[in-house]
Amino acid sequence: MYSKIFILFFIGVFLVAGRIASQTVPNAGFESWHNVGGWYDNPDDWNTNNNSILAQSVLRDSNAYKGVLAMKVANLVNFTGHAYIKFPLNMHPYSINVYVRSNISASDSAVIYVRAYFSGNKVDSGAWYSSVSVKNWTAVNIPLYNKSLAIDSLAIDVKAGNKSGTWISVDEFSIDLGAGIKEEDTGLNWSLFPNPINENSFLFFESKGYKSLTFMLYDELGRVVQTISGITSPRVKIDKADLRSGLYTFIVSSEDEALIRGKLIIAK
Repeated sequence: MYSKIFILFFIGVFLVAGRIASQTVPNAGFESWHNVGGWYDNPDDWNTNNNSILAQSVLRDSNAYKGVLAMKVANLVNFTGHAYIKFPLNMHPYSINVYVRSNISASDSAVIYVRAYFSGNKVDSGAWYSSVSVKNWTAVNIPLYNKSLAIDSLAIDVKAGNKSGTWISVDEFSIDLGAGIKEEDTGLNWSLFPNPINENSFLFFESKGYKSLTFMLYDELGRVVQTISGITSPRVKIDKADLRSGLYTFIVSSEDEALIRGKLIIAK
């Protein structure tokens, strides 16, 4: 009897682990590409508007954040590059994370859209807009808010702007499933008090020997609204300053990885 219980328990753990492990963005680091008809290259698992007539607008980017390659989506000769993917996902994410850099022409912007679906109907969405050039690789967080709704798939669209010369490069997409389940979990304990924030708050966390950390605060559109660099102690003071009331996402990172992701509320 006990052996049967153990076998059932093992199978259950295996199925749950497989379910969690499957919650990833295919070809998230853009290391795999294939040639289409001898005309152009596409990233594996992703669709693009590359074609055999116009110049290739979705390209390999050898200046990657991690690994060898990233994906660059560009506007070449006033043709807007577009890359997109839709894949099964059965756990509603809190947010999608990605590293970006960009070059934005005057009065233009690039965008990353995220849409969650259930039975073919859109049930949640988020977006991040790059209206100014981002010279160096920067972590971007795209929150989703209707987390109580069931989903069965997720779509990600990366679009260059409408003007020639605008481009956006992306690398290392990841999914934040919240509730302590993340694709990469550093295991750092942390606490934020008070939350909601009326004037200021303090974030306390385990330092574990990290020499210098960066705190970045993102609004509901994924825009960076506050940055604190050179953190050397396990405490960060967060000031309300001129931030509007609402829900914000914060990330504490070292040079090469995000260590803490969380939410905070700015009170009215």
